[in-house]
Amino acid sequence: MRSELGLILLGEEGAVLWANQVAEVLLGYSPGELQRMSLPKVGASGGKTDSGRFEQIGPVAAAFKSLQEGLQTEVEGEARFPSKDDKRVAVHWKLWAMPPSGKLKRVLMAISETAQASQDGPITSGYRDVFEYAVEGIFRSTIEGQFLEVNSALAKMYGYSSPAELMQGLSDLSTQLYVTPDRRADFVRLMLHEGSVSGFETEVYTADRKVIWIAIFARTVLGVNSEPLYFEGSVIDITERKQSEAELRESREQLRELTARIQQVREEERISVAREIHDDLGQSLTTLAIDLHWLSSRLEKSVDDEVRKPMEEKIGSMEQHIHWTLQSLRRILAALRPPLLDELGLVAASEFHLQEFAKRAALRCEWESNLVTDLPANSSTAVFRIFQEILTNIARHSKATRVKVHLGERDLHLLMKVEDNGCGIRKEKLERSKSYGLMGMVERAAAIGGELEFIGSPRSGTTVTLKVPLGRESGR
Repeated sequence: MRSELGLILLGEEGAVLWANQVAEVLLGYSPGELQRMSLPKVGASGGKTDSGRFEQIGPVAAAFKSLQEGLQTEVEGEARFPSKDDKRVAVHWKLWAMPPSGKLKRVLMAISETAQASQDGPITSGYRDVFEYAVEGIFRSTIEGQFLEVNSALAKMYGYSSPAELMQGLSDLSTQLYVTPDRRADFVRLMLHEGSVSGFETEVYTADRKVIWIAIFARTVLGVNSEPLYFEGSVIDITERKQSEAELRESREQLRELTARIQQVREEERISVAREIHDDLGQSLTTLAIDLHWLSSRLEKSVDDEVRKPMEEKIGSMEQHIHWTLQSLRRILAALRPPLLDELGLVAASEFHLQEFAKRAALRCEWESNLVTDLPANSSTAVFRIFQEILTNIARHSKATRVKVHLGERDLHLLMKVEDNGCGIRKEKLERSKSYGLMGMVERAAAIGGELEFIGSPRSGTTVTLKVPLGRESGR
């Protein structure tokens, strides 16, 4: 059925969201032209502004404002509307507050020429057209949980052939529609306390007992004494979005598990390589140094001075090279797997690493620790690797002169806080960063159930805080 009324759907500040052909013809506009305008002004002072937009004054604008503020649900009257050619068209108008769509408050306006309009019939039929043929589900329901009115879109969404079948099949929304009855109670509580909901998400059953996700946008309609009468609003099906979100979460979790496993394998390989280097190269170099010392002691007795002196110098040079190689080997082993981490634990290994960092970076470093609880091996390794990466970033990017480290425990959590007085990392850089170092730290923390927070300021530098639950192994 086509409406004989001019229908205009209005949004915030009277912006025209949609208008039918009858309204366009009645006011003398070309197809689509009304949708670039605001609510026409009415009254004796009506007319266009210099920008071509209409000012919101007069009884229609006052009624529109009243509906937007929730003071009334429908208003009607008669007025002379300005047409496109600035002539006046006498119309009967009526406004309804429509169920909100997201955060957008909408008002439906029906207009007809006064000579052709009745007070009730045509205008009501115009509203019914919009109600019946809306793409989104629209409803009115009692506070107790019975539908008063639903449109065809809602019936189809819930798997029923008609609104009548839906209303007959569902007499108690809490137990028959909602998968979790408590969600209906949550909905009612919000509606009565806040007066509206925007995007209330819940699972519901369809007619064939399938489960779908919906989002509800609704408001509470009040009586003359401000008592709640019923709920009205719109419903959209968000099942596909929820499925996509679940698949995305599952993919992220799988990726996180894979990352954690890769890191664990890397640590195991580091330990294996460090052990082989220590056992093979370390012992070989030590044996070589002993042999050179033995050779040097034999030169004093078996070779004359002219031959012995250059040989002793060469042996001394070789011993020095072996000494330097052993030192390099120790640094490599410490980088692969700090022996203090296995022998004395996280606190000692972190403090020693900070001391070495202070020497290399020429920074003033402060250390404080009251951590007494032992962490599982995987957690200790992850915390230490994060600490190493934090110090590396400070040396590379911060331009700091001072670093302060606190390692302790609070509320059954390990708490590591590293502060520097450098240039401070910016929030937008963190949000856009594709740094493998930053991502690696975040993933390491997540793998052991921890959280990593970065706070940067040009004046106070950067503070990195790591929180990890104590007394639990990584879930990987």
